[in-house]
Amino acid sequence: MLKLLCAALCAVSSASATCLGGHCFPSQEQLKAFNRTVHGRLIAQRPIATACYSTSDHQFNQTACHDIRANFFNDEWRASHSSTYQQRNWEDCSFDASPACPLPSTDLTYDTHTCEQGNIPLYAVAAETASDISTSVRFATDHNLRIIVKNTGHDYQGRSSGQGGFAIWTAGLRSISRERRFTPKGCGSGQTQDAVRLGAGVHWKEAYAFAEKEKMTLVGGDLQNVGAAGGWLLGGGHGFLTPKLGLGVDNLLEMDIVTIDGKLRTISECAEPDLFWAVRGGGGGTFGVTVSVTYKAHPIQPISAVFATSIGVDLQGNDGLRLFESFANITGPMGEHGLGGTILSQGPATVFGVIGATTDMDLVQRSMSEVFTSWSLLIVREVARPFTEFVRTLPSSFLPFLNTVLPNPYPAGYASTVSSRLIPTSYFNSAERSATVAKATHDAMRKNLEVGTSAQFHIFANSPSKRHTGSKTSVTPVWYDSLWHVYLGQRWDESVGVDGKAVTRNVFDAMQVLRDAVPDGAAYQNEADVYEPDHQRAFWGENYARLVRVKRKYDPRNHFQVWHGVGSDQGRDDLWKCWNVDWHASSW
Repeated sequence: MLKLLCAALCAVSSASATCLGGHCFPSQEQLKAFNRTVHGRLIAQRPIATACYSTSDHQFNQTACHDIRANFFNDEWRASHSSTYQQRNWEDCSFDASPACPLPSTDLTYDTHTCEQGNIPLYAVAAETASDISTSVRFATDHNLRIIVKNTGHDYQGRSSGQGGFAIWTAGLRSISRERRFTPKGCGSGQTQDAVRLGAGVHWKEAYAFAEKEKMTLVGGDLQNVGAAGGWLLGGGHGFLTPKLGLGVDNLLEMDIVTIDGKLRTISECAEPDLFWAVRGGGGGTFGVTVSVTYKAHPIQPISAVFATSIGVDLQGNDGLRLFESFANITGPMGEHGLGGTILSQGPATVFGVIGATTDMDLVQRSMSEVFTSWSLLIVREVARPFTEFVRTLPSSFLPFLNTVLPNPYPAGYASTVSSRLIPTSYFNSAERSATVAKATHDAMRKNLEVGTSAQFHIFANSPSKRHTGSKTSVTPVWYDSLWHVYLGQRWDESVGVDGKAVTRNVFDAMQVLRDAVPDGAAYQNEADVYEPDHQRAFWGENYARLVRVKRKYDPRNHFQVWHGVGSDQGRDDLWKCWNVDWHASSW
């Protein structure tokens, strides 16, 4: 039914043919004139490894090349450059084995390969003010340029890159402030509460440090160098505290956003509520460019957690399946108490944990007991593989806990592909159905290991508590009626000749096991398969038609387009050729 409705309602008319470089692109004189209006913040972009090459327009720079090689796989360093992305394949225009601009293995000039532009936008504005963003949006629409919005570059869908594009890079907007009696625009004094305002470029590491200093808690992401006001939020935003305090979009009170007309708008539930609803889950780069966001500031949340970690455990056999079954059995009761949990496997390490914003450590340990029994049996059967257990109660903000369980840095600079599935509560209502879901999840994990050498697998039990209904946000309603979020993926180094197409195809096939087993499930768009079938239903469900109506109102000519975004014209081969639409899932 949704597909039939969307055939009539869900197409957004596009502007005339988008200029992707060449003769239609602004002249150098026009670009220079524009650069003066943004105070010299326009960047002519080239791949970051260009310094390691001698080309017709660039001389080899050994010092710069050495710095690039030393930092190439550092996520914070990558976030500090406009032309780098955390997932390196989105700098390329292919999933083939060779990157567009290979990183040399030494500091010597690299003469045996070419350094091509790939999927990196031609220009970027390093915005530092709302005025920079407004001016850039107007310039781009005047010249019918492809508008790309980029923050830190943590982006599994490639939505913050785009061949021939004109990027607005928001990393320079780094202000943080607290307002203890904040009232969202247009709302009455009855909605006044403690709040924190973050500039669009703030990282969660900075936001959490501010929260620690101010003795409060923010609901945010688990990776500290992810942007606190970028795609993480706009796609929904989950984290360890979600089971008790909701998704990121549940905690958003107000946003400053520049829309396609260049207007800076302050939006809330009481001021342009349709647009505010749309940005609370409609996805990044779609409705405008975020300038700042204001979040709820919660009282200090004492974190209690029990974790077990083992190196070398094989989850593929029957004991691994029993571990999944045990986790399925405790997930429902955990959620009722506002607890979250995870099973995480990456490389040789496997981690199981239960986390709660509570001082009741007995509750956390009771929740874990059944699974820990299965875990212990698995380790014993694996010839006493070593494992460690730690128990922590941290009556402070979230940062000390996060520094304990997920210290930086995050592996970056590799090619990566992921897929996800949200599994509704109804699949855990009986022992039989729980066992079926556990088996399908176990099969998907095993399938993911068939191709590739760096598999990632997570089960997150971190859906919002029942007091968050989802009526005020535009993410898929399944988020608010699910118990598991299953995530799997692969990471590979393009420089060693891995077949990225084969890896991506296998990740898709692995998650298809769960799509078939849970047909009424959904996908978390920020961690979804780049070729997610029926993505409109998977990402937004019944909210999609309303999102398109909002899109038509605020961006009637569809200037803001991203891969698998609201209203995006997926038939535009000129826009999506770097997503290899000739071989993606629709033709498999």
